[in-house]
Amino acid sequence: WFAGAVAVLAVFVAAVPARRRVVVVALCVLAGAAIVGSAQLIRSPNAPSVVRATQGRLLSLDAPASTSSGQFRLHVWLDTLRLIESRPLFGYGPDSFGLVYPRFQSGNWSPGYIIDRAHSELLDVAAAQGLVGLATYLMLLIAVARAFWRSRHQLQSLALIAGGAAYVACTAINFSYLPSALMFWIYLAAAVTIWSPPEWRPVIGFRPTVRRLWGLVAAVTAALSLAVLVVAPYLADLSYRQAIDAAQRGRVHEARTSVQVARALAPWQTTYAVLAGTLALRPGPGGQPSAGADLPAARRAFLDAINLGTSSAAAYRYLAEADAGLGLREQAMAAARAAVELNRFDPENQAELNRLTASPG
Repeated sequence: WFAGAVAVLAVFVAAVPARRRVVVVALCVLAGAAIVGSAQLIRSPNAPSVVRATQGRLLSLDAPASTSSGQFRLHVWLDTLRLIESRPLFGYGPDSFGLVYPRFQSGNWSPGYIIDRAHSELLDVAAAQGLVGLATYLMLLIAVARAFWRSRHQLQSLALIAGGAAYVACTAINFSYLPSALMFWIYLAAAVTIWSPPEWRPVIGFRPTVRRLWGLVAAVTAALSLAVLVVAPYLADLSYRQAIDAAQRGRVHEARTSVQVARALAPWQTTYAVLAGTLALRPGPGGQPSAGADLPAARRAFLDAINLGTSSAAAYRYLAEADAGLGLREQAMAAARAAVELNRFDPENQAELNRLTASPG
């Protein structure tokens, strides 16, 4: 709703004459306040579920921080500011938030879940790339806004800037999500074409034989890209879900086979490696240890997940169990400490470290 409101407001502001913009913005604000106020006054327990859900969303607008989602984001944002302050210029690197954030986490904001994003694109960029990366990102947005303003009288421009504004508004209070991010870059590509100066330059064409050759190369490249980037990840995720289903039904061998297929199709996915290690370590009903545990295989899988950059504290805790079972006490202690560092709010992590500390060397 927030992104949609920003998109509509962007169209209104750009479409109306300058002398009326203040009036339009004021009317939009008043209309929003009236809608929220009416939802506050009109409450009917007999209303359809869709209406009640809409009223609940509207009622959250007057105090967004009072909702669980708003409180969660506020806490994560405040913690992320301290994270950025610790390395302000160049950040901690791409996709490192889940590994670094636990050091700055001031509370158990999402029990049972991993916080691997700041839930704000601006903060995510600053955490990963520092203020240098954030400045670059903002310069891109400013360049897009300036290009639009020069071509704001074109009908297509309003649609493009509305889509772009909706994306920026959405990611300002959330992390970048592939379905919405893809549309933003499509909008941006169209905008670059439409807003470019109308300069026509002659293009020297290739001979028919050369064109056919390049067409064949492009077709083969597209087919290979489709297989690697779309088909293989889809089949890997399907095998992963089959592994989870088989494990829940007690079919351990089938689950192990399915997760190995998933790892072969997408070896970069840490989630698949963690599941493979878990199935090797805890093949019993309900995920409990049993005599059928394959400790060496579990250790290899968890180490693979860690080397790939997993931010799962459970992976480190289970690695500690496997190392302890193999008699690798020092490695087990190191893994248990890492689990506590990644999630000190999970009592199981501290319990595993205490168990290893109390056990004889």
